[in-house]
Amino acid sequence: MYVRTAEEQKKQSEQLEKLTMKFQLLINVGGEFFDKNDNLLENAHQIAQAVLKGAQVQLSINQPAMVLKAIPTRILKPCIKNLIQITLLATKETVIVFKCNDDVEHQLAQLGTEDEEEIMPFLNGISLTISRYNIPSFNKATTLHTFYTPPTLTKKQVNVILDVAERLKNDKDYYILLSDDINLAYNMPMNILNVLGENVLSLSALSLLEVIMVYATNSSAVYRQKNDCVKSFKIPLEFFSNSDFHFNQSKEDIIKNLEALLEIGLIDDYICEDDNFIIDSHLIVKQIKQYSYKQHIGFYRGLELKQQEYVYTFINYVNWIKNLNYFKKDNETGKYTTYRAEVLTIPLSSLLYNLDLVKYKSDHIALAKMLTNCLRAGIKCDLLQYQGLDEIAPSVVNNLLHHRDNFREVFVLKAYKKK
Repeated sequence: MYVRTAEEQKKQSEQLEKLTMKFQLLINVGGEFFDKNDNLLENAHQIAQAVLKGAQVQLSINQPAMVLKAIPTRILKPCIKNLIQITLLATKETVIVFKCNDDVEHQLAQLGTEDEEEIMPFLNGISLTISRYNIPSFNKATTLHTFYTPPTLTKKQVNVILDVAERLKNDKDYYILLSDDINLAYNMPMNILNVLGENVLSLSALSLLEVIMVYATNSSAVYRQKNDCVKSFKIPLEFFSNSDFHFNQSKEDIIKNLEALLEIGLIDDYICEDDNFIIDSHLIVKQIKQYSYKQHIGFYRGLELKQQEYVYTFINYVNWIKNLNYFKKDNETGKYTTYRAEVLTIPLSSLLYNLDLVKYKSDHIALAKMLTNCLRAGIKCDLLQYQGLDEIAPSVVNNLLHHRDNFREVFVLKAYKKK
């Protein structure tokens, strides 16, 4: 028979206490709990005990409410902050509770249909399934109001909710922006950075990719669930004209650079329709919420390298190496530790392939100039350590071509610093 340790017993006791307080608050404000046989449960402590042991209970709220998925919740966040909100851990759904007059009730009753993916159903009452894996959390408004006397949904809030519902309905096939307030720091997933470190793109194409990544990072794609269908990005032409982007490309320039992104597999397809660019990219959609580091729009332009395009590819490659997580298992404890690369292990021959410079393999003078450009760029970007070497001689190139491990002695990675 397994006996819990004192630490485990303490943790379980604290968990029970917190859950009891949470259920008691929900009862105090008018929520009703029922067991699987529809028997009313009135003791918060007993309800909490049953839930922690694996039982499911139903929380009933007999007041007007709406069920919001993650995306509409994120969009409506500023608008509904004063309403009672109950968020369920497992489903990521948020229930908002309020009071409203007959006119508002009639408006909200027309919000959506059962066929809509981004549905925001209006209900006169609601029943939530609570289990140990679906514990509700709630905002401060729950402590200021009750389900019997909830805050009133104002006309201003109703108009915003209806506008968002219409927007979700009209753009149900696309990922939409979550807010008009654009965060200029975009996610740069490792798999995308890996592609950029193996393919040469122009500065112009990289700048376009940055705008697409900003849109994706600020869009509903970041809330995509694993089994959701992959949608397209519908980016208005005016989005590219945002003054904060300093992105000066014509419609024709954008199309040219989309072709470059299509060629290396960063996007799958695109069309220009009614001053909107509809872009398909499984890679961006599936990676945008994965492990990544933040990069500010204008990163590539701001480097001011003024060298060949392959230098940007080299910078992307080194950034990928420095930011990629590796995992090592301890044979004794079975636990994994995370670490970062300390040296560049790529041989020069492979680097030449990544930089599309294999044709210069026998031209040691050209390769020496190329490596000098890469070395200076890496030092300027604070990715490589300065070793007192300002220029790489042709004789060094010959050595690097024949001794793959020597590359790390010339191109020395700077130690990774936690931010």
